[in-house]
Amino acid sequence: MSATTAGRIQRTGGQDRLVVSGLDKIDEPASLVELRGLVDALLPRVDLPELLLEVNAWTGFASQFTRLSEHAEYYSDTGEPPPNPERGNPNDSQR
Repeated sequence: MSATTAGRIQRTGGQDRLVVSGLDKIDEPASLVELRGLVDALLPRVDLPELLLEVNAWTGFASQFTRLSEHAEYYSDTGEPPPNPERGNPNDSQR
């Protein structure tokens, strides 16, 4: 293995850790700055919530999330009674 100053193995707390040193900053070529501007001009400006709604329409990823209020641990921490499934969630009317 060749010696390098870009990284080293350091023993900390009885464990080996990889330590990677930062790179020196180099100037960006004018062509890169121009290309970045051209690509940026081609990309539409989109609000994050709008993007998430559109991706959810394609993939349905939001169905993998559950509301915090649906977990028993939430109620044990807050002291609130859990919702009665037959009567609905009393917190739904507050949204």
